[in-house]
Amino acid sequence: MKRKIIICLLAAALCALSAGCGAKPDGSSPSVPQTPPETQEPPAPEPAPVQAPEPVSEPEPAPEEEAADLTGTWRDDQRGTSGGRCYMEITGTSDEYTIDIYWGSSARETHHWQLFGAYDEAAKALPYIGTHFLDTTLDGGNIQQTVMLKGLTGTLALDSSGALLWSDDNEQTGEGMAFLRED
Repeated sequence: MKRKIIICLLAAALCALSAGCGAKPDGSSPSVPQTPPETQEPPAPEPAPVQAPEPVSEPEPAPEEEAADLTGTWRDDQRGTSGGRCYMEITGTSDEYTIDIYWGSSARETHHWQLFGAYDEAAKALPYIGTHFLDTTLDGGNIQQTVMLKGLTGTLALDSSGALLWSDDNEQTGEGMAFLRED
C-alpha cells in the first residue's frame, strides 16, 4: 500500500516538473512577450497540492507455524532398542527430505535404510518411502551393498519431548527407539 502511494506521488511530481519547464527543445529559454495582450485573462489560481491519504495500516497476519526442521544427526537413546548404536542423518528441506538410518550389526555389516519424504503439516509427521540395504565392508575397504527390501513405508514424528520416533510399516525396526538430536 505504501509503495503504491509513493509511486503515485513520484509520478505526480514528475508531471508537475515537466509541465512547469518552459525550455524549448533546442535548449533556449522561451521568449517572453514585452506587453501582455489585451485579451489575456488573469491566470487561474493554482490548485492546492493534493495530499496523499494517510496509509491505513493493515493488520499483521498471524504468524504461520513453521514446519519442523528435522535436518541433522539423530541417535537412538541409550535406553532404546539399539542401545545408542542406531543413528539417522536427515538432509534437505521439509518439501524433500532424505533420511539415511544406520544400525551396525557387526564390525563389517551395517543395516542402512535410505528413505525419502516430505513433511506433512496436517499430520505433524514425515511419511516416507525407501529401501533397506545391508552394507558389508569387504577386505580393502570397499562396501558391498545388498538390497534387503524395497518399497518400505512408514513415518517419522516428533513426540512432545522432542524425540524423533520411527514407525516402520514393513519391518517394525523402529519400535522402541527414540532418536535425540545430536547437532
